[in-house]
Amino acid sequence: QNLNKAARERPLLEVTRPSESSISISPEERRRLLRFLQIDSLRKSLRQIPHACISRKELLQICMDSAGQEGAKEIAKSLDKSGEILIIGDRVYLRPEQVARAVEAVVPLIDDRRREELHEMEKQKAEIDLKAKKLVHRELQCGFGFL
Repeated sequence: QNLNKAARERPLLEVTRPSESSISISPEERRRLLRFLQIDSLRKSLRQIPHACISRKELLQICMDSAGQEGAKEIAKSLDKSGEILIIGDRVYLRPEQVARAVEAVVPLIDDRRREELHEMEKQKAEIDLKAKKLVHRELQCGFGFL
């Protein structure tokens, strides 16, 4: 049990501060890392909002608070393209999976085979999303290790 306790207390990733001469992050990599951190922070703040839907103006204000005025529209577009949010007209749906389920309930699929295929593809997407999240997390931790 002492071994298990020691293993639990040990950090998963030990980050050491490299010397200034060993840091070799290009400006492009720094921008990408900063953008990733901004988007990740924005995702977390959007998930904290209890409403399922907000206005586009509110979204842009939240994006401006996170990334500044010049990057707000770009980040909102990237969140929409990635499927994190769904922008339709002036409305922004913060939980697009709920919208998809509602549409699916209203418009039933004609063919059961297609429905089964859809569910299988949703499972595959969930697995891919999990793998992508792990890879991004690993890359971020390595980036922090370099810093």
